[in-house]
Amino acid sequence: MANKENKVVYGLKNAHYAKLSFDETGAPVYATPVAMKGAVELSLEPESNDIQFSADDDASFFAESENQGYSGTLTLANLSYAFRADILGELDDDTDGTITEIADAKMSPFALLFQFDGDVNKTRHLVYYCIPSRAKLGSKTGKDIEGVEMTFKAKQLDLGESKLVKTQTTTEQSAKYLDWFTQVYVKGQTPAEG
Repeated sequence: MANKENKVVYGLKNAHYAKLSFDETGAPVYATPVAMKGAVELSLEPESNDIQFSADDDASFFAESENQGYSGTLTLANLSYAFRADILGELDDDTDGTITEIADAKMSPFALLFQFDGDVNKTRHLVYYCIPSRAKLGSKTGKDIEGVEMTFKAKQLDLGESKLVKTQTTTEQSAKYLDWFTQVYVKGQTPAEG
């Protein structure tokens, strides 16, 4: 059966992160995805390196655009302690009940998984290699909830012969759909879990 085209994109849900590390050969190793409850908004702005070369009195003699990934912004109702410790490198101390941001924290790259309900396909997405920034924090009096905004860069995951940025699947296209949020799918590989 042919895949039906979504007319619109809406309904962000099922946001997950999976910590990314690399083994001794440089192959990606993803931890089991962890749910990020309270997904409010996600935007991915394409980044590219545009190359233009003029010759023969022609400004468009050669033109090319290199895929440099995305600049992303994810807004959540709140940022979990697990994400803050796993990805942002904050110190979660069970002995005194604190979680502390430290100036020289070692942040970890991660994969971002999420779903758009859409009108037909309920498309599930995966961005392979996200580099986090520190999250914004703020509030104001009353119950006007704004959420926590975190920016990140999504770059290429270099596998040698291919450089992956993102992928997606729908209910009608892939057997991977049902286990999309249980293990990070890397096309052409069976990645080890860390």
